[in-house]
Amino acid sequence: MSTSDEKFLLSLKIIGTDLPRLEIKQSSEEAFRAAEKKINSKINEHRATFEIDINEAIAMTAVETEVENFSLRKKNNTKVFEDTINSLIIELDEFLKK
Repeated sequence: MSTSDEKFLLSLKIIGTDLPRLEIKQSSEEAFRAAEKKINSKINEHRATFEIDINEAIAMTAVETEVENFSLRKKNNTKVFEDTINSLIIELDEFLKK
């Protein structure tokens, strides 16, 4: 097993709260650390901008993050292309059988 596939326990802190340790692959650590940093930054930004309590800021951050994820999933939807390619492959196979 390569080093990046080895798992370890990662500690994260969101707005001063230690989260339960997660077992992750070493290759994923950078993504988790970036997420931790972005979440903390967004929560603090929402608290300052809207003068709201921490729970409201956390909720706003969660909604904003899910909207971003939804947009990315929608943008990266390749099903239409896959269906077209599969259809063309079937047509090509039928043509070549003639």
